[in-house]
Parts: sequence; structure tokens; C-alpha cells
Amino acid sequence: MAKRIIHVELDGDIPINCDGLNGALNQFAILSQDSEDLEDILTYAVQSLYRAQPDGNKNYAGENAEIGHLFLCRFNSNKPGVANIEYIPSESYQRKCRYVQRTIGAIDLRKRTYNTVWDKCSKKEINEDCLDMPIALVKDTEKIMKELGLTRKRDKKI
Repeated sequence: MAKRIIHVELDGDIPINCDGLNGALNQFAILSQDSEDLEDILTYAVQSLYRAQPDGNKNYAGENAEIGHLFLCRFNSNKPGVANIEYIPSESYQRKCRYVQRTIGAIDLRKRTYNTVWDKCSKKEINEDCLDMPIALVKDTEKIMKELGLTRKRDKKI
């Protein structure tokens, strides 16, 4: 385990148990690593669910995926306990939509809810031109969120 250096300023009258502090910091480092490992496992599970959809291997697997790739990322979210659903379009979609990565939704891990960028669209507006992403991705994402047992929470901002 890597050593962590922290700066602490104490008043001369405060006694401190350094062993207790070091133990707590070590436990915090372990919990942090566990959190990263669980995020990786959840991302792999979500990717597997995308590949399990009809035409999923063609759309989401390998270097030549027709739609692209997805992953979860807590570090792109400014809210605690929220993981963004990040989409990296295939090369053909990158030429069409002109972005290399986009947040298409968010999962609130604590509340077991999700929201998407198309929540603010009316059903008539949900098409590739309006959303600037494949409609198959929208439909697959909706199915997968339901399979995960998540409830939709319409949020104005992702």
C-alpha cells in the first residue's frame, strides 16, 4: 500500500494518538480502493448488459463497435454517490456527432435512481437528430436501467 503524507497542525495542548490516526488513514485508503474496485465491477456488469441486448455485440463490443462504448464514472460527477453514464461513440458516429465522449445520464447509487439527457425531450423529439446519438443506444439504456432495478428520476441537470 502506498504511503500517504498529510499535513496536520495541532495546538500544543492537544494530545494525539498517532497510531490511531495512522490506523484510521489506512482503513480510509482500503475503503477508497474497495470503492474503485466496486465501480470497476459495476461498469463491467453494465457493459455486459449492453452487449447482451439484441445486436449488442455488434453495437457495443470490440474495436469496431457500430454504436460505441459506455462506462460509469464517479469522477466526472460533482455529486457524491452519483456515477455518470459516459458514452464514447464509434468512429463513424464521432464523425457524425462531432464529439469524442459525452455524459448521457447519471445513476444515483444511494437512491437507486437514474436520469438521462433525453428526459427533458418529449416523446416526439426522441430521434437521432435531436439527441445527437443513436436511438438504439437510448432504447438499450432504458432497458438496462430497468434490468438493474433503478427508478427513473427526471432531473433537469446532469
